[in-house]
Amino acid sequence: MIGLQNWESELLAVASMAILSVYLRQRGSPESKPVGAAQTATVSYTLCVITGTRRLDKALSVARRQMADATAEQPLLRQ
Repeated sequence: MIGLQNWESELLAVASMAILSVYLRQRGSPESKPVGAAQTATVSYTLCVITGTRRLDKALSVARRQMADATAEQPLLRQ
C-alpha cells in the first residue's frame, strides 16, 4: 500500500472541502450558508490554484480525478 505524502493529504483535504462546499451551495442545501460573490470567487480561485488550472470546470474535473485516484490507492478512504 502506498501512503500519501503530507502535501498529497493536504491537497486531498482542501480539494474535498472545496468540492463539497461548491456542491452543497449549488444544490441549495439548508446546511450551507448564503454566500456572496466574493466568497464564491475565493473558493473558485483556491480550487484552481490547488489543481493548477485556470477554469473552474477544469479545476473540478481535475480535483475529482485526483480524489478518485487517491481513493483507489487508499482503500480506507472509500468508507
